[in-house]
Amino acid sequence: MRITLDRGRKTIVTTHEFARLQMHRALTQQWPALAEDCERALAQPDLFKRHLRPRLVIFEFLLALARGDEATMRSKLLDRYSPRQRARSFQFESGLTNHFIVAYATLYAKMAWRAGYELDLDTPWIPRDWLPVRPLPHDDEPWPFMKDFDIWQPFKGEYAAWSPRGPAP
Repeated sequence: MRITLDRGRKTIVTTHEFARLQMHRALTQQWPALAEDCERALAQPDLFKRHLRPRLVIFEFLLALARGDEATMRSKLLDRYSPRQRARSFQFESGLTNHFIVAYATLYAKMAWRAGYELDLDTPWIPRDWLPVRPLPHDDEPWPFMKDFDIWQPFKGEYAAWSPRGPAP
């Protein structure tokens, strides 16, 4: 079976690739691009069929993150652990954590903390002790053999299309 790479899927708001791109933008703090894409997705709610509707809440959270809107971030995270949402997302939770935390809400809260928004979420479903996180001021390279390694080096042969691409300048 041959897998083809369709980079255009990152522009289609209902695809997994589009959603992952927005998570990448949030983690790398590409706020203008993140806000623009989230606004575009949220302007087309009819495209999100029943099984994709929960993504709208994620895009609302990410848009609030891009805009620095702490009140909306907080409300979207608190909504994620409501009994209805927990029942809906139970299948996506880890068997180790599904009865005592909401993993995705915890990850989004950590993302907000990493961006400097120390959200006050008074719930056992999003453990406050797990939230504090800050990017390192600099990365030390502890292994000498990795100093010359280029993570963006292109692949050869039939895998060339899958080569990693560095962040846009």
